[in-house]
Amino acid sequence: MPKNSQANKIEQDTKASEAAASSACLSRPDVTETAANVQQVILKEFQLIKQELLEKINKKTTETQTELRSSIKKPNKRLDKVESHTSELDNGVTTNSDSITPVESNMFSMEKELTLLKEKLRTLDRAHRNLRTKPTKDDQPLRAFVVKCHYFTLKELILRKAAEAGVMITADGDHIHVLPDFTRAVSTLLPR
Repeated sequence: MPKNSQANKIEQDTKASEAAASSACLSRPDVTETAANVQQVILKEFQLIKQELLEKINKKTTETQTELRSSIKKPNKRLDKVESHTSELDNGVTTNSDSITPVESNMFSMEKELTLLKEKLRTLDRAHRNLRTKPTKDDQPLRAFVVKCHYFTLKELILRKAAEAGVMITADGDHIHVLPDFTRAVSTLLPR
């Protein structure tokens, strides 16, 4: 057993020396002070890093906010323009619909006059207003319609029926005259 006792003795000696060394280190005031100083320095560095990061984050967020505000202004301006344009178009549509209804009512009031040409409408080559400007005052006569018939017999029939009907008056009291349209050379030859 001498070997075991020697091993036990060596173990006991090493444990005792470790305990003495550790108690000697802890009991030294300069080692504990430096550990406390190192800890305070590390804490101060962490706080400085934290403050720098917070400042960078705040700066970046304010930059992002200003960029977002400026980028939102452009679509808002375009949206306002589109809204005003659509309201103008809506107003235009209502005024156009107001001007269409009298035309429709005038067409129904002239039913008798329109039946005169209804059957032979397919044989008309052309129908248009003359080139005079649109009347601006009530006392000016309305522009005349010029109708070119495909067949001479149709023209004669229309003129004959207009002469038989006499003066045609619309519901508004306007007179409708059906007259032959001659060229300048022919009209100078005709007696007045």
